[in-house]
Amino acid sequence: MEIQIIIDIFSGRENPVIELEGDEAKETLEGLKPSRKLKKDDLGIPPSSTLGYRGLIIKQKGKKSESKDLPKTFRLVNGDLFGPRLSHRATDEKNKPRKKLSRIS
Repeated sequence: MEIQIIIDIFSGRENPVIELEGDEAKETLEGLKPSRKLKKDDLGIPPSSTLGYRGLIIKQKGKKSESKDLPKTFRLVNGDLFGPRLSHRATDEKNKPRKKLSRIS
């Protein structure tokens, strides 16, 4: 299992990318499973023209790595998940600290 996390922050240059494999990827996707559907008064996805940080883009790599609860590519913004047929709060709403990530490219 492998996932790619793109920190969507820059305009006009490449965004930083974190790649996770194996147990790290599996644990991350577990915390990102959709819990409750977002309500109308919840904040939505920021417009694409927003400058600065716009959230994380998560891409599941490979055929066997796909989580059945999440689309192959989706966005995480302020604890909310957005993607095809996805507008939910992430399971891990408390954003528990995770292991230190050492692979940023």
